[in-house]
Order: sequence, then C-alpha cells, then structure tokens
Amino acid sequence: MNIPCASFFTQPCAVDAILYSYYEGRIRAPITDKEEKFRVDGMAEVSLAVHDLPSYLHDEDDEYAPECLALIVHWMCNKLRFKAVGPTIPSIYLAKQLSSDDTCHEYGLSLFKPQHSPTYLKQWLDSQQPKSVVYVSFGSVASLSDKQTEEVAAVLAHESTGCFVTHCGWNSTIEALSMGVPMVTVPQFADQPTNAKFVEDVWGVGVRVMVRKRDGEEKAMARMEEIEWGVVEVMEGERAKGIRKNAEKWKTLARAAVADGGSSDRNIEDFVDELVNLQLLKRLEL
Repeated sequence: MNIPCASFFTQPCAVDAILYSYYEGRIRAPITDKEEKFRVDGMAEVSLAVHDLPSYLHDEDDEYAPECLALIVHWMCNKLRFKAVGPTIPSIYLAKQLSSDDTCHEYGLSLFKPQHSPTYLKQWLDSQQPKSVVYVSFGSVASLSDKQTEEVAAVLAHESTGCFVTHCGWNSTIEALSMGVPMVTVPQFADQPTNAKFVEDVWGVGVRVMVRKRDGEEKAMARMEEIEWGVVEVMEGERAKGIRKNAEKWKTLARAAVADGGSSDRNIEDFVDELVNLQLLKRLEL
C-alpha cells in the first residue's frame, strides 16, 4: 500500500546484537559445549558464557564500563537505520512532565487508580521503612499483561521497595532500572539470561541466581538457599552499597534520556520529523 513503516525492537540492544551474530553464522546453535565463551561484535568487551545467551541458542569476573551500551548502539547504527528510545514506561514515573491528574500518560491503563490492586497493599507499603521491602514478581509465561505491568510499576515506584526478585523479562528489568530498584534475577528463558548478565556484570544493579537442573529432574529451577543468598546480598551484603549506588545512577540516566532534550526525546523528534518530511515529499511528487 506504499505506507511508510518502521520496526520497533522490544528486546534490549545487546540481545539484538547477539542474535545478529547468530544470523551471520558467528555463533552456531544449538551450543553443546557448556564451557564455551563468546565475544560478540558490538559488545566485544563483554565476555558471555553459554548461560548468558538468549535461550534460543542453547539446549537449555570482568568489570565493564557503562559506555559499552553506547558502543552496542553505535554498532547497530552501522547495520541499519536505528534510533534508541526509552525507557518505554509512562513518563510520569521518569520526567515528571505530567501531573497525576493527566490521563494521557496511562497508555490504556491507570497506574494511579488500579482496578485490580487492593488498597491495603498501598497502605501496607506506606507503613514500611524506606528500602525495606523485597518485592517478588515473575510475570506470566511469555510476557506481562496490562494487569501485571500495572502491579509491578506501582510497587516498584514505592519508596519502601528495596529489592526486586524478578524473572528478568525486559519490561520488568527496564522498570526496575528506571525506578532505581536493585534486582535479584532468576532468569528462565528467551532474552532473560542476557538481561540478567547485564543486571549483574554490566550495570552492577543486582545479582543473579543460577537456575540449574539436578539429576533426575525434568526442569531447572532456582533453589531456596540461592534465592535467600541473593536477597541478603542485595539488601545487606558486601555489594549492597555499591549496587544501590549504581541503581540510583541508572535511574538518573533513565530520567535524563526521556526528559526534554534527552537522547530518547531527541530521537523521537527526529523520527517524527523524518516521517513528516517523507509525507511532504510524496505530496510534491503528486
């Protein structure tokens, strides 16, 4: 129909870069050597183990500068016309450009007037000390529903929330980053293992609980003692102070990106300008 279109990648850039390497044949799947290590074009400074890759590519301590994310985006720009936007959560939680009375921030659901959450949940959170609550949510089987997104964002935004135990789906991950909440990640499948790798080793905002399958078991799972270790490590362990400091840093960066004149704000404006100019050219041709 000759209608302009654009692809919206809903997974993190790092996962897209890994899958592109697979597409070009640099990573061969399925991977059977569990000890193999990988360096991927666009993110060569990150050493990836098999369990860090998206689950589609396999059967089942370095320090990195935050600039590695910018390098991944730059690399992707060399492969296709690409603009980074986000975090893609309601701007009321980031830039504070809208008041809570506005409705245009709700994206079809209300984060401030939840229809499904009991009022006692907020009342209970209000009664807790700042950064003292451990919030646990593993989403749904494949993706978060509107109801689940509403629940997660509302709790993460509360000042009493000190830690988020998460399956590390991209929605949950980006929401926690944007709210400055440390994470204990329990990745299951798809892009979640790579997200967990970045949470712990690149962004430094949490720890990863390994999911393992014992002999005789049909499915891998995270053990109780390992989850307990992760929560203690993030809340009061040796790394807790550094993790919380990094979480605040990424919260600040997220807000700067979507604020007026921020990187996401500029990229969206540029994208809209391109569409407008394209339509003007078509009209002139007619």
